[in-house]
Amino acid sequence: MKTTCYEMLILVCALMLLTGCLATQNIKKTFNSDQAENELYAQVPERLQKPVEKAKANQLGAAESLKFADERLKLAKLKKELATKKQKLAEFQLKLAEMAHKESILGVELTQWEAIDKAGLGDKEKNIKTIYDLRTKKAKIETGRLAVKKDHDTLQLHIQQLAEQIKVQEETVATMKAVLEGSAVEQAPAAAPAETPVSVAPADAESDQQQP
Repeated sequence: MKTTCYEMLILVCALMLLTGCLATQNIKKTFNSDQAENELYAQVPERLQKPVEKAKANQLGAAESLKFADERLKLAKLKKELATKKQKLAEFQLKLAEMAHKESILGVELTQWEAIDKAGLGDKEKNIKTIYDLRTKKAKIETGRLAVKKDHDTLQLHIQQLAEQIKVQEETVATMKAVLEGSAVEQAPAAAPAETPVSVAPADAESDQQQP
């Protein structure tokens, strides 16, 4: 049994060593291939390198467009998350309003029975039981309302943080869009100054009268 374990261990180590050697050989082969390609390309005349440079520029532009699309997707996801959280917040607010309404109804009923009991009206034992039942119900609703309020306030904080994150992401997207579209405003060439018209003074009427 021990011999089998040792043989298995040796086999695993040999496989790991072989895998490492193959990976190293592949990396070395790729590096040598790239180096040879760069050395050959360096000998290409400059006039024939223009299409390559254009292709590289197109590749760079495509990479920037891909990055821009990714950032826009991130922004869309953040806005979708914000909308979902706002909807949940509205549900919490509705629930809080409903619970507060029930609590207020119980509050009115409780104060009425307390007034009845203080006035010495009705059955004393029934009054005590009813009053404590109402207090228990009211306390239960209040406890539940506080739990919902905790979740509401926590979610509200998350919404504020998410809104700030969206603002930053919107600025990032806007900046990338301006760069991609070349939206930098180019200064228009200055207009030539208008020529000032030369005013011609009217000729004075000449008197052609001959002297006697």
